[in-house]
Amino acid sequence: MRNGSYETSDVNKVVRTLPGAREILREHGIDTTSRLRLREACMAASVEPDEMLAQIEARMRRTARPAEQPREKYVEEREHVHA
Repeated sequence: MRNGSYETSDVNKVVRTLPGAREILREHGIDTTSRLRLREACMAASVEPDEMLAQIEARMRRTARPAEQPREKYVEEREHVHA
């Protein structure tokens, strides 16, 4: 995630673009329908924009689906070929 581009985007766009952003912004008392730039909204709420974006990114990572284990899949396919 490139923080600089989101800091200069309005809050409403950030909410539409980043999953989980709405809840975190609300937790900090930021109006999620605001047309303020994220940087300005964070400063008004006494939150560093980088910290806010780090929290959003952490939540996105926690909710992302775990990747399939390709090595295990390869072992299963190989066992079927030689059996």
